[in-house]
Amino acid sequence: MPSKLAALALLLTLTFAGCDKDNDEHGDARAGKGKVAFYELESATLLAGKCQVDPDNAKLSSSPIVGNNDIISYSVEDRYWEVSDAAWQRLSKLKDNQPMAITLNNNVVYYFVNKPNYSSSSCDQSITMQLWPKTPGFYTENRVVMSLGYPGTLAGVTITDRRNTPTLIHELNAQKKLQ
Repeated sequence: MPSKLAALALLLTLTFAGCDKDNDEHGDARAGKGKVAFYELESATLLAGKCQVDPDNAKLSSSPIVGNNDIISYSVEDRYWEVSDAAWQRLSKLKDNQPMAITLNNNVVYYFVNKPNYSSSSCDQSITMQLWPKTPGFYTENRVVMSLGYPGTLAGVTITDRRNTPTLIHELNAQKKLQ
């Protein structure tokens, strides 16, 4: 009888030793409990007369353009992300006014609009993304800057600022990705 118990204990140990709850279906290791990602929107419309994503018509693409492992750090104070070179290259190919989202565990934290620095159109009602490349003497990393409006905030226009949402900051802190 003791040998049967020992064999069962060994079988259970080997079965559960193979489980790794810190990896998702793609094998991405997570330091915290969740995954933060940037998604393009597969389908989206802007609210009438505004440069603002309509959340009722927004659908995330099937895979992130910037995955959790692509995120190197986030600056709470300056509200910019440092991402891998590969993620930077993918982001640099996006078109002007591309609607996007930041997610935590596939739940949207906030929507934003890509507004390259060369864009001639404004976007006053949204969080916007601009890319700032590594520049000797200025930046040591590729920055993905999230701003309120483009080219800046407009007097009298209020934008709900979700860039430093507590659940997002908590997760990034758990992953040791805060600056």
